[in-house]
Amino acid sequence: GGEVVFFGELGPGCAHLVDHLSTAEGVPPFNPEQNPATWMLEAMGAPGVDLHQHYLQSSQRAANDLALEPLCAPTGPDPGRGQGGSSGAYAASYGVQFKELVKKFSLVYWRSPQYNFTRSLTVILVAMFQGLAFLRLDLSVDTGLFAAAAVQYQALLFLGILNMTSVLPMVSTERPVFYRERAAKMYSSVVYGVVLPVVETPYHL
Repeated sequence: GGEVVFFGELGPGCAHLVDHLSTAEGVPPFNPEQNPATWMLEAMGAPGVDLHQHYLQSSQRAANDLALEPLCAPTGPDPGRGQGGSSGAYAASYGVQFKELVKKFSLVYWRSPQYNFTRSLTVILVAMFQGLAFLRLDLSVDTGLFAAAAVQYQALLFLGILNMTSVLPMVSTERPVFYRERAAKMYSSVVYGVVLPVVETPYHL
């Protein structure tokens, strides 16, 4: 499986396909009353027949390669590569990947007002609660200082856990896109990991 045995126009009644496969040694003859698709499957499954090698040695393959040459020829320097060339297996440099991902995720966050509003409102409510709980705290005594330090630690820990859990729906939505783009060698996972905190930072200030 996964090998080319024919690539081109089928022709009227699959005449081009039939003509191409019929020239291979060991292929059963085609019956005009037979379905060409059924006959093609029988030809591909015939014992001792290697239709892939037959295609590689055929004039059809040579014509296809000739037609592909102008499409595969470089048309000019890639502006995304810059002076340093590409980043290994990726078409664009890390700088271009970073720039494009920042633009992409900035737009994604801007188009998610519910997520940003809910998180901002939660931070304001937590700040009000923590501030009112220690509104008249006496910092002149040790207990007051320890209480102030404890509330700061508690606020930072609580907000950190809150932000970490609230961002999970956003990240889970982008997860399939990340796997697809990484498999296509569009973006590096390292650049993804750097961009996400950068885009998140303005919403935490």
